[in-house]
Amino acid sequence: MSVKRLYLYIFASLAYFCVAGFGIHLLTSAYYEKQKAESEQHLREQTALVRNKIETTIFKDVFAAESLATVVALNPELAIANWHTIAAKTLEQSQLVRNLGLAPNDTISHVFPLEGNQRAIGFNFKSSPEQYATVVKARQIKKVVIAGPLELVQGGQAIIARFPLFDDYPVNAHYWGTLSVVMDLATLYRQVGIKDTEHLHIALRGVNASGAEGQVFYGDASIFSNADSTATIQLPNGRWQLAARYSIPSNHGDNAQLLGAISIAAAIILYFSIAILVRAYHLTKTMSLQDELTKLANRRYIMQRLNALVNDPQQEKKFAIISIDLNEFKQVNDNFGHAVGDALLVHVARELETALRDADVVARLGGDEFLVLLYRINDPDTVAQIVEKVRRHIESTPLAHGDLFIYPSLSCGYSCHTEQTLDIEALLNEADKRMYSDKAQQK
Repeated sequence: MSVKRLYLYIFASLAYFCVAGFGIHLLTSAYYEKQKAESEQHLREQTALVRNKIETTIFKDVFAAESLATVVALNPELAIANWHTIAAKTLEQSQLVRNLGLAPNDTISHVFPLEGNQRAIGFNFKSSPEQYATVVKARQIKKVVIAGPLELVQGGQAIIARFPLFDDYPVNAHYWGTLSVVMDLATLYRQVGIKDTEHLHIALRGVNASGAEGQVFYGDASIFSNADSTATIQLPNGRWQLAARYSIPSNHGDNAQLLGAISIAAAIILYFSIAILVRAYHLTKTMSLQDELTKLANRRYIMQRLNALVNDPQQEKKFAIISIDLNEFKQVNDNFGHAVGDALLVHVARELETALRDADVVARLGGDEFLVLLYRINDPDTVAQIVEKVRRHIESTPLAHGDLFIYPSLSCGYSCHTEQTLDIEALLNEADKRMYSDKAQQK
């Protein structure tokens, strides 16, 4: 062996052992960091699960009570006459509801169940400024609002969903009174599994659904000042804020001897793991369910929802869709530029969400085409009224862009789903056909 080759061998050997030693060190460190990251991810998933369960549980009971509010608004006298029956039905469908209160002219006249709640009869909300403020807010925005948490006279804490009732639907100009739905907070905490563990501590704030600006009502307030993660809990026309602090376990062990023995294989696995993670990231990004420009749902998302409604036997089949197209959108792009066109799309998207219920889904299919999914509605007359309401709202709300004021113009078509019309494509075609007919009439 020549001296030159010997030196090269020694150099290569030293380089190999240096790289191997450094690789073993990196792998050992990476193992520890991986365990730590998995613990954090697990705690984040627990936190996200708590947030999702809170939203789902509250919305489920609010939706159940919304049906009762609709019945009262459509025929107050009939509802009062059958109060015990319809209130009992709502209570059966709920998980959190402790009692229901009906207050014509903001004075409670009916409570269910009556036992234990007799003192509420005759209570005028105006006599309690804090409660009356939420009643006024619900009346002003004409939507349900969440009040509390607050302490109940009979013990425990609760949140209250206040539904404003108008007896001139769908105009909703003549205020009749309020339906109050009292939901037990302890039951909510128990059902969603929100409790401190050895490694996870949670706090909530946002009394009266006021979000980050509201008071802390659960957990240690100091968690918000050094939280590991925060999340917004969406409520009907309001929000809470959740903060979580993690205590990562410090005893994650590693097996340096095993890592040293399989260092080369580990390096290859690490390479492919990174490649898989990058690939997964791009796939997740590509399959995103949100429209990038308007932040609405996209075509993929709403088609998934429609297929689920039709194919899932557990889903209610009562729904309708509205196909919406902007008139003369190309002229906006041609005359004012694509930046203004994009601003108009974002403007219409926001106003569509404003004009519709929180439970309805608004999606951008692409270009200037939108699709609306209306839950629990399949009456053509009702849908037609909603279409005109949306049209009036959008077309009377201009986009202010610099010195420009652009009034959107819509072409709309709709179709209603029944047990006999199970073909999503047929529903979409019917809505598109009416939309194009509307566009032709406007021209």
